[in-house]
Amino acid sequence: MKPPFIFNDHGDVTVYRNIAEVKDYIEIIDIIQGAYTIYDSEGQQLHGVVQEGKISLQEDTESLKKVEELRNLLQTYLINVGIIERATENQALQWLTEQLMFYLVV
Repeated sequence: MKPPFIFNDHGDVTVYRNIAEVKDYIEIIDIIQGAYTIYDSEGQQLHGVVQEGKISLQEDTESLKKVEELRNLLQTYLINVGIIERATENQALQWLTEQLMFYLVV
């Protein structure tokens, strides 16, 4: 699991530098209700877990890394909010994540 952590709420994307930020900003009820699709910076899908009133993240061990899914999500989001003009095939996931971090970090 490699930060930053990217939370997708039906196309609305938020990025957190570390688990401490996740715990500070994400509500427990949203984790319980499965409000987000969560990824690490390498495209590994994660699950939010609540134990003893605390949020943690765990890797989805049954899921392959979803690099292309995350890449497409970030390209679409960054275009929609005006951070990049267009998507190209050579935009690496790392570069897209850096753009997201620069503009949207909590």
